[in-house]
Amino acid sequence: MKQPAVHSDEVSSKSADAAKSSAALRQHIAAAKAAARRHADPSLQDGVGGASNDFHGAQDSELELNPFNAPKDEKHMLRNRINGARMTGKLNIAAMSLKTIPDEVMHMFDPKSMEDAKVNWAEVVDLTKLIAADNDLEEIEASVFPDISPDALNMSDDDEAQGHQFDGLEMLDLHGNALSTVPLGLRRLERLTSLNLTHNKLDHGVFHIICEIATLKDLKLGHNNLAGHLSVSLGSLKSLEVLDLQSNRILELPESLGELKSLRVLNIAGNQLTTLPMELLHDLPLVDLDASSNALIGSLFPLGGTSGHASLRSLNVANNSLAALTFAEAVHLPQLRSLDLTNNHLTALSQVQDWTELTTLNAGDNKISELPVGFTQLEKLRNVNLSNNDLRVIPPEVARMENLTTLILSANPLRDRKYLTMAAADIKRDLQARLEPEVLTEHALATPSDNSANGYVLSEERGSVFDRALKPNGLLDLSNHGLDMSVNDELREFLERNPSIRQISLQGNKITRILPALSAANSLRVVDLSHNPLDVCVLSATFELPNLTELRLRSIRLSTLAHVLELLQAPSLQSLDISANRLHGPLPSLREYFPSLTTLLASDNKFDSVSADALRGLHTVNLASNSLSQLPAEIGMLWDEGLKNLEVGSNLFRVPGYLVLQKGTEATLRWLRDRVPVAPRIGGESDLD
Repeated sequence: MKQPAVHSDEVSSKSADAAKSSAALRQHIAAAKAAARRHADPSLQDGVGGASNDFHGAQDSELELNPFNAPKDEKHMLRNRINGARMTGKLNIAAMSLKTIPDEVMHMFDPKSMEDAKVNWAEVVDLTKLIAADNDLEEIEASVFPDISPDALNMSDDDEAQGHQFDGLEMLDLHGNALSTVPLGLRRLERLTSLNLTHNKLDHGVFHIICEIATLKDLKLGHNNLAGHLSVSLGSLKSLEVLDLQSNRILELPESLGELKSLRVLNIAGNQLTTLPMELLHDLPLVDLDASSNALIGSLFPLGGTSGHASLRSLNVANNSLAALTFAEAVHLPQLRSLDLTNNHLTALSQVQDWTELTTLNAGDNKISELPVGFTQLEKLRNVNLSNNDLRVIPPEVARMENLTTLILSANPLRDRKYLTMAAADIKRDLQARLEPEVLTEHALATPSDNSANGYVLSEERGSVFDRALKPNGLLDLSNHGLDMSVNDELREFLERNPSIRQISLQGNKITRILPALSAANSLRVVDLSHNPLDVCVLSATFELPNLTELRLRSIRLSTLAHVLELLQAPSLQSLDISANRLHGPLPSLREYFPSLTTLLASDNKFDSVSADALRGLHTVNLASNSLSQLPAEIGMLWDEGLKNLEVGSNLFRVPGYLVLQKGTEATLRWLRDRVPVAPRIGGESDLD
């Protein structure tokens, strides 16, 4: 009998359905196993407090009873949550499409309800957390939170005392509903410390009730209909620590805000404020202030007023119209760790040398023309975004900022346009070569004696010089010490005694060859021999540095790489700086000798040609100010192979022109790639035919 044909799309559809079913089954089995583990170990059932953990905890309890997503029984699910709340004190009825607070909740502690649920009275605890978020509540009846004192409730009959189950609430979460008002009885919750009413439809009338809850520490009213001037009654919340008013239409903050002597976090983002009362906030223990996306103008700290904040750690005033942080010389922010000034009208930043704790600075989309005074002294600064400003020069001292890991300079009119796309490490490496050698103090240099023929440091004194030059981070800084080749043996002994040395700086000395003693440093990663009068023969024998990742040979009068390539064995070398030398001829394929090489800095030489093979595998290449007569079109194909930073300005070639080069590496390589000759077709026909 002839079998019916099976279409390929039908087979693939069935396979996909089977795969989806299998994946779903595996997920359900894993969920069931997790539920069983939680049931066996009660310690896994309770998360750390908070609305989110309570919410997931409630879902997990449902999963124990329904791990395979059978059709839900809303009443059954509600009973399970209530039963759990009697034992934990945490009731989560979030995301249940409720329009009113259920009767089961209102009578959850009634004797009959407890008896029907077979609850052991000895295990029952007071309800401390109620989460009714993400429902459809438009109004909460007065009977849920009766406006009667707890003492009066205790003296009333059960029917009149409905709502007493909420007397012990410490946290109430009603966010994500449609409430336009709250019941007056909320003011009777004498233990309430956290109230979340975000994403509702509340107006200023809510403050007349909320501001009578003297115990509140955390109040969230973001994304409501608060408009105009904020209520002065806010000042009565003396215990308030967190105030969230984001995304409303508030025009002005009241003077009573200064009475919140415990306030630590203030979020007023997304309103219509034109000024902030910084003089009122000055004496508050604020650590986090978010005033982003308002209409702030002028300066944040007014001239002649307060000049900073003693405890502020995070300040966000992004997306405003500020002309300055202050028009004074400096702002005192000793504890500041994060500052966001993105998208304002700033033309300059005040002095920042006192911001010693700063780790993150975002000031993109402004008109800042230079880095602020003291910027390079910020030792803890790690992340900086200065994109889309008017910066033209980056000071070389940035190279000394050891902790700086992110520096974004895109869309600035920089003289060195290569910095627009370079990573922070590459920028610092390039700037390092421009630094003037550090001048040593008289205590750091030993005084030349009469029996020192060349005026160099005496042998017995060099040990102490080495000790002083050794930094805690594994850097041995011997730059500008007047050292020559006679230091080799003593350096070898010192390196053998200190195996943790990872970086050696020997720039600005009188060394004529790469010191053989360096091979004694087993952990050596970085060697800097820049600005030394090295001989043509920089190495006289095979030299092995297996862990070396960066070698700097800038401005050493080097005229050939032959000895370096033939005698230096550095299989881990990733970065090579041979800028400002006398190298000429074609650029060699350096990765044949150093297979891990990704960064080549070779500007200010006389290389006259470069091939795609010589650049293949490299990620960052600087060949500016050489004698290149042309750029082969095949180099354009290297973008997909990892070449992301190519600097070739100030050479002899005319094409591509300056307008192409200034657009950056991607545009330059695209221009070259478009000019790669198309291979002729078989039979002699070309694509142009």
